[in-house]
Amino acid sequence: MSRLSRFRLFCREVLPRITAHVLMLIFAGIAIYQFWICGKTGNPFLIVFNVLLAAASAIVAGIFFSQLYVPAAAEWLTFSLLFPRRYLKKAPRSLSPIRGMIASGRFREAENQLLELRQENPDQAEMTLLMMELYAERFHQPQQAVAAAEIYFASGAVRKDRFHILILMRYADLLQGSERETDLIKRLQTELKQRRLTPSESASIQTRLNRLCPHYQQSSSRKDKEKHHGSCN
Repeated sequence: MSRLSRFRLFCREVLPRITAHVLMLIFAGIAIYQFWICGKTGNPFLIVFNVLLAAASAIVAGIFFSQLYVPAAAEWLTFSLLFPRRYLKKAPRSLSPIRGMIASGRFREAENQLLELRQENPDQAEMTLLMMELYAERFHQPQQAVAAAEIYFASGAVRKDRFHILILMRYADLLQGSERETDLIKRLQTELKQRRLTPSESASIQTRLNRLCPHYQQSSSRKDKEKHHGSCN
């Protein structure tokens, strides 16, 4: 992923949450301070003012807290009872029209449609795989295909499907033998630790790792595995 893509991802996903946390702590601190000085103020009018200011600050801090934590808690509870709320959002658009554009040679139009879809659902695996194929096979821009895969990985996609392993293997094809092969090994090692992989998917990743780094074998001992990992790098 390019630095610009990482910066955009940081501004879109991380920075707003950091800002909200800071503001929540500031207003909570104001509320606590105002309540504390109430006991030190002899003027009844100042006491009323301090209490009102403390209450207002507490309300604002509570709003930030509810926006940051209540949705996550509600989603966790829903998941434990029925199904994750995040998967009940509007279904992504069909990719059939875009496949038709590619088949008819309208590559740039297909790219624009895929970029628009990625803005809506960056964690959609099938869309990412189609974008990688478009960049690698039609535009002959393998770096763009690699960047598309890395944006997908960075989106934190939780619900894996059959396209996830295809993205990973395509990503490996593009980076194997390149100067970024070390990044590929790290990604494969990270994926190998995921509990949502099927046995066949784990075997595919392990086979690819063994080809990239013959010393990286599954060991019964954690120390042995760390030693092999070090020799990979």
